[in-house]
Amino acid sequence: MMTDNIEHVISYWVLFQRFHSPALGGFAVISHWVPYLFLAGFSGGLAWGILVNALIYAPLFVWLIDAPYGPDAPGLRAQTSTRWR
Repeated sequence: MMTDNIEHVISYWVLFQRFHSPALGGFAVISHWVPYLFLAGFSGGLAWGILVNALIYAPLFVWLIDAPYGPDAPGLRAQTSTRWR
């Protein structure tokens, strides 16, 4: 947790040194924390009502279903989508 905090402090400092904009630094901090603050209560409510394992495994299964068809996989969607050049 401490290294995550240090990483963010360094990245915000680099942003400020590059652009000299306090507004951009404020936006970076707010855009980082607002989704967590809004979704923490919702996730806690889900964890209170159902098994926590279901909250962990649901995104895993979505990823497992979607991974063979991702843009870098040799699936059906990869053959019809345009790739970044």
